Amino acid sequence: MGTGRPAVAVPVLVVLTAVALAAAGCGAGPPALVGTVTDVPYCDLGGGPQTMDVYSPTPPPAGPAPVVVDLHGGGWVGGDATLSAGSLDGRVEASVVGRGWVFVSVNYRLAPAARWPAQIEDAMCAVRYLRANAAALHVDPGRIGAMGASAGGQLASLLGLAGPQAGFDVGPDLDRSGAVDAVVDEYGPSDLNAPSWAASAVARQVTPQVFGVPAGPTSAVLAGASPVTYVAPGAPPFLVVQGQDDDVVLPAQSEELVRRLRAAGDAARLVMVGGAGHGLVPVAGRQITPSLATLAEQVTTFFDRHLGG
Repeated sequence: MGTGRPAVAVPVLVVLTAVALAAAGCGAGPPALVGTVTDVPYCDLGGGPQTMDVYSPTPPPAGPAPVVVDLHGGGWVGGDATLSAGSLDGRVEASVVGRGWVFVSVNYRLAPAARWPAQIEDAMCAVRYLRANAAALHVDPGRIGAMGASAGGQLASLLGLAGPQAGFDVGPDLDRSGAVDAVVDEYGPSDLNAPSWAASAVARQVTPQVFGVPAGPTSAVLAGASPVTYVAPGAPPFLVVQGQDDDVVLPAQSEELVRRLRAAGDAARLVMVGGAGHGLVPVAGRQITPSLATLAEQVTTFFDRHLGG
């Protein structure tokens, strides 16, 4: 469900030393960030500080800019915040920063060392951190989008749907919201109690490691981790990208999320990618349709429409 990726090269790199990062503190205000700064600590809810990589235009935005938060895949047990220039997320990062916006790629605690809900608690803490430090980061706290692949797609969806009543907001900056204003879900699981989740061999393997319960039997724990549980009128707009031949997160997962959002009167669009397996990888040598370049344009246009005003 996604892996770590090599970092993308950028025109200007601002390097903070370990001493400077330690001085910034976890949950404390960072120094003014320009260009690309990696490993910025944002929260420590147990197990050590979690970090984010901040991609900013150079020179910095003249005023508060929209920000896109990216959450990596890896089945909640692996992966990290590094980006590949050729991936969908890496292409969107380049496009977003080219527009004068800020892009943030987030690390979060991983299972089995940190079981659910550690992952969404960290993701929400990261969003609150951005709002609490908006001036230093040159971001607009009222224009925050989220995107994520696979497990990261589930986290991004929960950022858009799970309000305070879900109980995931813990840690610093609780006077700020951990919610986002637009969501791009790349083939993220949406209903962990559905047969289409238990049908996946990978799902059956990672579910006990992450959530402490088996895949298959209906579980309150899995319901609480399922974005569909929180669908209600007034949700932020969603763009859902799904590989047609994905055998890890089956297309029925994305289809059900979009169906429920539309039934609630919320804006949701599903882009089914022909010839694509999990991770939007071409199946049996086929070309995927739409291409990654076209998908990146669609994602950027979506964020521009809902965050750019």
